[in-house]
Amino acid sequence: MLHKLSLTEVTGDKIVDPIIRELVQQQFERLKGTGLKDPAKAFADPGNHPYLTTKKGGLIPIHKVRLAVDVKPKTVGKGHRERFVAPTGGSNHHTAIIAKLDAAGNEVKWEQKLVPRLEAYQRLRDRKQSGKGESDIIQRDWGKDFRFKFFLMPNDCVEMDDASGQRQVYRVCSISQTPSWNEIQFIEQNDARKIGEARSSWNRVNSIDSLRKRKALKVRVTPLGEIVPDE
Repeated sequence: MLHKLSLTEVTGDKIVDPIIRELVQQQFERLKGTGLKDPAKAFADPGNHPYLTTKKGGLIPIHKVRLAVDVKPKTVGKGHRERFVAPTGGSNHHTAIIAKLDAAGNEVKWEQKLVPRLEAYQRLRDRKQSGKGESDIIQRDWGKDFRFKFFLMPNDCVEMDDASGQRQVYRVCSISQTPSWNEIQFIEQNDARKIGEARSSWNRVNSIDSLRKRKALKVRVTPLGEIVPDE
């Protein structure tokens, strides 16, 4: 998504397709003239996205781009199954929400530890090889300075305060992380709109510590509609 690109990715040569790259950069320059100098803000509104013009005059909006990346693939499998893979965007398995503790053991800040699907696979493989079975690949021990709170995967549910301070159940739509930002996209459990239409500052969490401030609790909704705590 364009709003997730960094300034370097937008203005540099990371966008693979040269035509798409030029259109994105031209549109970003126009948006900068209106005061939107951060790609996250400039492209937050899909209406600000550039578009391709077809031979018949049709318009094709550009919402996503392919980026050139510098990654070090890892070996997966053995023998004829051996292959080399690398994590890609959208390949996250889960994220662990942990609390940082002060000297007295009080929670002062929440952080997330994102686990890509490749790492989850490696944990599962290691457990099988060590004879521990396949029961759990969630790391719960983060040392004496941290306390494990819960883990989140897409479609998990969290109960937390909404903008009015009322308790609301949210569903996890996606989990993302780059060196410069974190994002967990939620949507209200009873909101049937598409993510793009429902996106707001209250269901798009960029600061993991805001979950602590909103008293987040992982829950599950039973078939009878009961809201019960979950891990």
